[in-house]
Amino acid sequence: MSRTALMFSFFLLVAFPCGWAFAGNEDSDKRFEGFERELRDLRKHFERELNTVKQENAQLRAELEQIRHRFKDDELTPAIEAKLAEWFETQRARSSLIRIKGEEGSFITGLRFTGQIRERFEYVDNLRDFRTGRDDETDFVDSRVRLGLALEFQDRVNALIELQHVGYFGDSSTEFGPNLRNDEDSEVQLYQAYIDFEKFFGTPVRFRCGRQEIVKGTQFLIGNADFDEGLTFDAVRFTHVFHGPGLEIDFWAARLSDNYVNALVTPGSPDDVRFDDDKRDFFGFYSTWTGVHEKANFIDALEFYVLFIHDQTGDLNDANAALTGRSPAFLRPIGMTANFSNDFVGEDRWTVGGRIYGNLIDDEVRRLSYNFEMAFQFGDAGHNGAFDMDTGEPVPGGGARKQGSIRALGIEANVRHRWKEAFLSPSLEFGYVYASGDDDPYDRTVNTFNPLFQNNHERLGYSDMFFAENIHAFSVIGRLHPFSKLEIGTGVHYFLAAADEDLGAPRAYAPLTGNLSHDAAFEFDLFVKYQYSKRVKFIINYSRVQPGKLVTANERALTGEGSRDSIDRAYFHVQFDF
Repeated sequence: MSRTALMFSFFLLVAFPCGWAFAGNEDSDKRFEGFERELRDLRKHFERELNTVKQENAQLRAELEQIRHRFKDDELTPAIEAKLAEWFETQRARSSLIRIKGEEGSFITGLRFTGQIRERFEYVDNLRDFRTGRDDETDFVDSRVRLGLALEFQDRVNALIELQHVGYFGDSSTEFGPNLRNDEDSEVQLYQAYIDFEKFFGTPVRFRCGRQEIVKGTQFLIGNADFDEGLTFDAVRFTHVFHGPGLEIDFWAARLSDNYVNALVTPGSPDDVRFDDDKRDFFGFYSTWTGVHEKANFIDALEFYVLFIHDQTGDLNDANAALTGRSPAFLRPIGMTANFSNDFVGEDRWTVGGRIYGNLIDDEVRRLSYNFEMAFQFGDAGHNGAFDMDTGEPVPGGGARKQGSIRALGIEANVRHRWKEAFLSPSLEFGYVYASGDDDPYDRTVNTFNPLFQNNHERLGYSDMFFAENIHAFSVIGRLHPFSKLEIGTGVHYFLAAADEDLGAPRAYAPLTGNLSHDAAFEFDLFVKYQYSKRVKFIINYSRVQPGKLVTANERALTGEGSRDSIDRAYFHVQFDF
């Protein structure tokens, strides 16, 4: 029962003892005395409940004061921030807007409603290409609404059912054929639905079964695409925390949920849109050791993981590449972050990697934090991308690979310095992302790094044009914090193709013939973030992407002209969580 309802009920019972209901009935004295006894018992019950709420409130206030004292004028480390996020989620579950407490001994002991309304108003120009001759300037609304029901059962068993509706409205651009961004026949999807056993068979192992998000680390490889429509898996997942050494291990067996399909265009018929719903199986082991901080205080945590993805897709071609020289990324909503559309047929890809992060300096004046992650990929890949049906050779720009072994490498490194006591509390961050590319698409080795289910938003700029594939990405980001709820920042990103003969990546603008140039693009971002309240936030962003020599050479190969134009993207983002 919510605190407001509890207090209101208690007020009614105290203020209106209900004696008027029995006035004038002399034969009901005994029944009236019985009702009075029940009323006194109810009062005592509500008094106990109120005392419990007061005690919980006092405990919560004490915990909040400890947190304020510990992190006053300080910046949270990723490890502490993760723990705080878990703690706040627990408190949020206890004090949700709508919460019904079951009777003692009942099967359902608690119920609460969750939800989210996210509206983003976007303006884009040339986001689907860099060509000056095409009129693809447009604006639209990106809408996402979620409504969930969380249940608490006996024996520390929980369940969540969450529905989602995603819609794209108002986009009138049809330059590239059918406009797949507009959602005239939107459907409500089952986004999450799982059962969570906190103490599986009485053990310290948490078992979660059903449709769920899987988010790990900085989302360099495993994210939830939260900036867009989100990403979930149908999965079974086991998590165990060894509190002594500070070690968490996580195992899962998952399949990408059928909410996500590939939109393909058959060559020669732009109006013929078909969908593929074949499966991608995803298995993982992920460990996080925070206990290392006691042995080396400049390390917050060490992470190690082994991932395996089996792509069962068949008969998939990036056929639209033959029409536009672009990958399917341009037929999906802007910023779609999951790399499940690379369309490898029968691919078995292993990823082994690790991450280290912490603080080199952390005092009252400043903090110097770092993050480093490296992942190596190997396995076997089948045919993928667009191939000429007569010759069997790859179609330029079609993301093609011959069957062969996989050997790829991905790296992410960041260093951030924040001056805590300085005016506006500024910070400066330097970042670098490397993802190997394929310098010979006709041999028996696939060297293009696959970012799996990466969240590329902000990591590689706010335009969402690039992913960690065949790329060198350099970034410098500056931020100001006039007060705790406001962040103002600007960033610059420079992108280079790691291999100029890779015909499938970078996805935003893969080389068409090879030997063109490594210079891909330059991006400038300007953003403002404001946390209006605990549940409401605003984001304003403007991004401009200036194409490099690689783009110019591609345009010359496609159109015979070397003309090019910049990409502009601006949006106003509002999100309300409850």
